[in-house]
Amino acid sequence: MALLGTMTMGCDDVGGVPSWERCRSALGNPIIEWPGRDLGIIFPLLIAIAVGIVTWWLLGRSVLFRRR
Repeated sequence: MALLGTMTMGCDDVGGVPSWERCRSALGNPIIEWPGRDLGIIFPLLIAIAVGIVTWWLLGRSVLFRRR
């Protein structure tokens, strides 16, 4: 979900309009346009991996998932 929420799916080429107003993610929310054209997928992937690691860490510390 973090990857879909941060990966730019398309931007309208409108001059003078900031990327926040003209770019949408796969989930439809407004998003900034990542720099790097072909390497632009790296930033959303890093965010998705970081969110996954934090979620895994939090679930590991949760009382509900501790082994007895």
